[in-house]
Amino acid sequence: MKMNKTIRNVVIALALSAVPTLASAQWQNATATYKTDNTSTVKLQRGTKNAYGFLNLYGDKNFDFESMYGEARVRKSFGKGFAVGAEYNGGIGVRDILRPQVSYTKQVGPIFLDAKFSPIETSRKLGSQLGIYASTNYKALGLEGWVDLDYKSGKITPSGELEGSFKIAKDLSVVVRGEKYPWQNPPEFSTGIKLNL
Repeated sequence: MKMNKTIRNVVIALALSAVPTLASAQWQNATATYKTDNTSTVKLQRGTKNAYGFLNLYGDKNFDFESMYGEARVRKSFGKGFAVGAEYNGGIGVRDILRPQVSYTKQVGPIFLDAKFSPIETSRKLGSQLGIYASTNYKALGLEGWVDLDYKSGKITPSGELEGSFKIAKDLSVVVRGEKYPWQNPPEFSTGIKLNL
């Protein structure tokens, strides 16, 4: 029974991380990193104006993958940066959930901002969520990050990532990433490479 759920999760995450292909991906990349705890991650991302998906593959120091997690978002724009849609989160060893969302995007000078709010989620375990993503580039340097704030029973649980990149070739960058999730103490750091596809 456990194997059937694992297979189902892999199929769902792969399919939903590919959602943006339905609308012709505007961008896509793959990032391979090593963490300070000698584990590895490969992150595959695709995006369009109204769809985004990623799949994280987690492995040991030799990139032997043992687990995965994916998310996919689709939304309908209503102009002036506002949109409504839904987000799927799921993978191996985590509860599959669906979140309805209201979102807002805006370019502020060199900074791209994307805010999302989900009042409910299907598991009823995590509560409502406010998320903010920002990114900017200057010549060969890039900086991006996100913070999600889950609110349940009067308690706010934050999580987030911050990633810096330096372009070393046309479609290749080195990256340094810091991340903090509720189960991590202290935060974890990783280094690697990102390839724009």
